[in-house]
Amino acid sequence: MGGWVVILVCTQAVASDYAPGAPVGRITENRLAEISGIAASRQNSGVFWIHNDRARDQVFAVSASGEVLSTWTLGGEVSDFEDIAVGPGPRADLQYVYCGDIGDNSATRSSIRVYRAAEPAVYEYTAKFGLTMEFPVVERFDLTYPDGAHNAETLMVDPWTGDVLVVTKESGIARFYRAEAGDLADGAETTLSLLAEVDFDIASAGDISPDGREILLRQEEFAKIWRRRPGQTLVEALAGVPEDVPVVGTPTEPNGEGVGFAADGTGYYTISEGREPTLYYFAKTNGVRAAAREIVLSQGAEWRYQDDGNDPGAAWMDPVIDVSGWRVGNAQFGYGDGDEQTETLFGDDKDRKRITTYFRTAFVVQDPARFESLIVRAVYDDGLAVYLNGSELIRSNLAPQAPSSDLALVSASSEENLWHSYTVLNRLVPGTNVIAAEVHRYSRSEADLSFDLQLLGKIPEPALRWVGSPEISKTGGMTLNFEGGVDDEVFVESSVDLRVWETMGSVVLDHGKGSHSVSAINAAAGFFRLRRNSP
Repeated sequence: MGGWVVILVCTQAVASDYAPGAPVGRITENRLAEISGIAASRQNSGVFWIHNDRARDQVFAVSASGEVLSTWTLGGEVSDFEDIAVGPGPRADLQYVYCGDIGDNSATRSSIRVYRAAEPAVYEYTAKFGLTMEFPVVERFDLTYPDGAHNAETLMVDPWTGDVLVVTKESGIARFYRAEAGDLADGAETTLSLLAEVDFDIASAGDISPDGREILLRQEEFAKIWRRRPGQTLVEALAGVPEDVPVVGTPTEPNGEGVGFAADGTGYYTISEGREPTLYYFAKTNGVRAAAREIVLSQGAEWRYQDDGNDPGAAWMDPVIDVSGWRVGNAQFGYGDGDEQTETLFGDDKDRKRITTYFRTAFVVQDPARFESLIVRAVYDDGLAVYLNGSELIRSNLAPQAPSSDLALVSASSEENLWHSYTVLNRLVPGTNVIAAEVHRYSRSEADLSFDLQLLGKIPEPALRWVGSPEISKTGGMTLNFEGGVDDEVFVESSVDLRVWETMGSVVLDHGKGSHSVSAINAAAGFFRLRRNSP
């Protein structure tokens, strides 16, 4: 039909169906016999944060195969550690691990507490080191219920707002209590507010998907997911009808108290208490995927580096410069922390260490145009500048055009093992690309140094689009068919002149598909478009 206008808008896809659990790993570490929580790392690919319950302040970084990579401590009092979550916090460049000391079987605690730790770098090669470290940056919040003490084993973080949710463990009901993000400062004492109540028996674990579109609760024998459309509050989403989703259940998964979404949103994982528990993965099955982040350069990659203290010249970051004489190694680079894969040199005087170390690596990208932007994740101390194909991407804690003799502006030693994330313009080219980084010390006498860098490409969310031609009815009306993300709320609009648009109605997509019937009168408008409701 002539005169039709198709206007594309971005949509976020959320799957609805999940496959039965498939075993992907087994925890053989004897210290992990009472696992109570699991959360997928957002910064370390294939890494999970897992903990035992009771009065223990340890968090274990574990690979998907079940190997313990390192152990991390909170450095504070813990009464009953019951759940863990990963989400945003006060700084946009960091992701945070939230640890819920929220258990209270006898419902007598005057307050509960949550620890928030900035997420550090974790590597598979560190498994052989047996490392135990304290989280570099840790905050503590004390929370009080508005209506007396409750037992709870579920902690969630809303990725849209940063709010913290505590869900009670009760017969026949689950109460969602909220602490707003703005109230969560280190040392804060905050009164929770009752957000919602849902029909759910004995909630022992839960999570919110990384895109904020699914809310998951489980107990030993069953689990449910509530859908959340863009623009919906948690209260509105929890008022909807949940979908039953699978768990393994008893006796295979006794006392199943762990559940967490995959970092890429393509499924969820469960784990239980007991000796050598199995990690199960429940994959989405309807083929609809949210916007993806593709790893272009992974953590722990091979780099060439110069650590001899010499100035490599102003054009050292140029893609065509010859660095074949530089040393070669794999990240993490540095010295003094004991977690390095490649130890760099600092000179002969420990009190006058070399100020600047330079790094370069090349990688191939076949189709860079598919990325709408890039994400750089970097571990460094103290100052950093990053270049892609000779153009500067990032400068942090470092003066413009700083020569090799320039120190960083301030000390960043307390954050040296944290992943800092930055969204930057896509400056990739087809074929070979070169990324370069310079790391400057703040103090020449400081004992340690760290560096690693990841590069990810953000693939745009699938577009909301028309499907086929309008279906004309015998009365002159028509049916418009379209598709987008699962449970997207789509507004259908019409216009006669492409200047003024009127909303004819809204449709909530079912498994990513929807339709809207137009009367003969409205069909005469001639122009139609789709608009997605946004968060």
